[in-house]
Amino acid sequence: MAYAAAARRGVDWLVGQDSATLERIGRWRGPRAAAMARMLTRAGDTGSWFVHCGVLLSVGGGNSPPVAPAAVLAVLLATGVSQGLKRSLRRPRPTEALAGFAATEPDPDAFSMPSGHTAAACSVATATFSLAPALGAAEWALAAGIAASRIVLGAHYPLDVLVGAALGVACGRIALTVLGLG
Repeated sequence: MAYAAAARRGVDWLVGQDSATLERIGRWRGPRAAAMARMLTRAGDTGSWFVHCGVLLSVGGGNSPPVAPAAVLAVLLATGVSQGLKRSLRRPRPTEALAGFAATEPDPDAFSMPSGHTAAACSVATATFSLAPALGAAEWALAAGIAASRIVLGAHYPLDVLVGAALGVACGRIALTVLGLG
């Protein structure tokens, strides 16, 4: 009983810190940060990942590692799992849960946890980095930008993004294992 009460206090504290951090970020975001965040978020939209994976496929030669198939499987896994978790966890978006909080973009759906954009980006970065480290480093830079953009735009709490990143790494590793590459 005492353990459950302590765990509940810990969760309450974490959620409170998560909300406070998002509100602090919301106070300093300006038009330039919002414009950059919008651009990065668009790079992490579902349709953009199909274009992105097509580019990876076109730049791979016959002797290069199979980056595109790994990236496609990783992003499909990450998208499916993150959407399933969102609908089961049902954490409301900050605009619904925080009085007076306004996101700079309309919410794509009702639920916040985990960040699907971040999960997809980190899954592709994980798979790519394992097969082509130089290209993977660029993918990780893009993933970091996409993750930050979700917080700056007010679409997600920081914890949503962290959970999305962990999920994306796991999906990237699973994709590599399924394809016999990891």
